[in-house]
This record gives sequence, C-alpha cells and structure tokens, in this order.
Amino acid sequence: MKRIFYFLMAAFMFIGIAVNAQTVENNGVFSHMYIGINGGANLSNLHDVFCERPDFKSMTYNAFVELGKDVTPITGFSLQAGVAPIYYNVANGENGYGEWKINRTDLIGNTKFNLMNLFGGYKGYPRRVEIKTVTGIGWNHYFEGPNPNDIALQGGLEFDFNLGRNRNWYITFNPMVQANNVIYGNNHITDAFKNADLRANLGVSYRFGRGNTSHNFTICDKVYTEEEYNELYSMFDDCMSTANRVDTVVVEKIVKEVVEKVVVKPYDTFIIFKIGSSNITKDNMNTINAFAEYAIENGYNVKVIGSADTGTGKKDFNEQLAFDRAKKVAEVLINAGVKNVSFETSLDIDEDAESSRCAVIIAE
Repeated sequence: MKRIFYFLMAAFMFIGIAVNAQTVENNGVFSHMYIGINGGANLSNLHDVFCERPDFKSMTYNAFVELGKDVTPITGFSLQAGVAPIYYNVANGENGYGEWKINRTDLIGNTKFNLMNLFGGYKGYPRRVEIKTVTGIGWNHYFEGPNPNDIALQGGLEFDFNLGRNRNWYITFNPMVQANNVIYGNNHITDAFKNADLRANLGVSYRFGRGNTSHNFTICDKVYTEEEYNELYSMFDDCMSTANRVDTVVVEKIVKEVVEKVVVKPYDTFIIFKIGSSNITKDNMNTINAFAEYAIENGYNVKVIGSADTGTGKKDFNEQLAFDRAKKVAEVLINAGVKNVSFETSLDIDEDAESSRCAVIIAE
C-alpha cells in the first residue's frame, strides 16, 4: 500500500506544477464542470484475457454516472459512481431459468491528464479528438461475500470526441483496467491486477458553460509590467511628435513575451480582442479614448476596420464578429466626441492570426 500512496503524492505534486503553468481564466469552483453517463462490458481475470483464451461467455456489464471538473486544460478530477458487474444468473433447474443480478457498487475518484494539451498546447478550444490518461482509487461495496467493503484501483485511457460548434457535448470511449478486492481478496497487489477486469465503456458527457460565455477555458491576455507600459506610452508620444515629418513610423508592439516590429501608417492603432470575442477591455477603452482625444484636437476623420482570424470558426461567424468589433470601437469613439467616424470590415488583416483578431483605428 505504501507504493500506492507514494504514487498519489507524486501525482498531486505534478498537478500542482501543471496548474501553476497555465495561463487561462478560471471563474470559480463550479466553472469547467461536466457530467456524463457511460456503460460497457467487462472481461474478468486479466491474466486469462492476455495469457490464455478469454472467456467471452463470462462477460459482464456495468453502468456509471460521472461528475468532474477540469482544473486546467491539462489536469482534471472526477467522481464516478455505478454498478458492476451486471450479469445474468442462471439458476439450477430442469428447464433452466435466470435473472439479472448486480454484484457490487463502485465509488471511484479519478485524476485525469489531457495528453493533447500537455504535449501540443491548448489552442483556446478543445480539439475534435482528445486523449486523456485516467487513474483512480475508490471503494467497492459487495452485496454478497465475507468482505462487503474493499478498495479498487483503476487505470486507462479516455478518448473524447467533441461535438458541435461550442464543443460542450462530447462522446467518450474508455478502455480501462480495474483491480478489485485489493485489500481482502488478494494476497498481494500483483494478484489484484492479475485478477483485474478489462473494461470498455462508451458514454456521453456535457460541459457546463460560464453564464453566456464559453464552455471551455479562455486563454488570458498577457499581463504587462509597469516598465512595458511606460515603454509603450513613450513610443506613442514619439509617434505623435514626429508624424508630421515622416510618411511611416516604426512602432513596437509587445506580443506575448517577445517584441516584434511592424511598419504602419501614422496614427494607426490596433485594438486586440480575445479569440471569439468583441468585448472591449479596460485597457482597450483607455487606448481608444486617448486616440479620440488626439483626433478631436487635430480635426481628423476616423475610420475603423474590424477584422477576425478565419483560421477558426465559420465564415458567417467571423464576418459578424469583425463587424461587431468595428461597430463597438466606432461607438466608443463617437461617445468620446469624435464627429466623423466610419467603419468597415476586412478579414485576416494581418498575417499573424492573433493580430488579425483586432480593430484598426485610422486617422484620415
């Protein structure tokens, strides 16, 4: 049993590291939760399944309900409760008759790791097919036998097939190995796994949303330091003072953790949005109001071009998203006192997908 506890301690340490490494929004205890049902078949005695000829006539069945929570795009927990094995018991008799019976109930806590996000990175939404590892420890309650309660261990994989545009519904396939009677039913942990069940379950699950927003994790914007803000304001002031003497100026914009240089027309300002969103953040609002003040002082007309990245989502959705981004920025400018404001849309305005999720404000 000591080895089991050491394994669990190592797993929790890894979970802590993975949680701290994420840069996603988490809106409280009940966000990113899911519920599902699944059922399938069991083949008893793992040793016979792989080393001898499996006895498919002794196949039994199971059914589970699962409630879980994704803590990060990589790690998650779940609690599953169910009945297993369900089998058809034939009683002795001349003609023979039988009835369906349930041998025990299971209550198991699982830890899950999303291998796709662990090695491929989280994209801002679940992939159509994802693979997770599942390890769990729980409690067996038997209806018959000398030991009504015992410990169960299980491990295996979970294949998720995400459905729909929001990817809130998904089909699950779980090939698992479950060792029962770990304490009282076997002389050693090796015997428990030799006599374990090979289980294959199919089910469906639903991810709860957060209000009217995404059912999935949202990647956080970069948090800028005070030095980075000061550097950006300094470059903006330089642009304001030299724009009448040059045709183009070089402005530096910080994207994630690197600085890349792009050449733009004087007074062009980029308002970057989150993926799939047209909401204007507090920082964006300050940038728009500063631009409005400059345009009013110099008597400029203003044009807003809304853009969206077509690498994700359908064309109709991206066109509407680009329109909403342009319209909302234009409304802020008008409310700030700019009189002549027009707006239009242009998808994929920048080669970089993240930069294309924007609205460009131009002083004319």
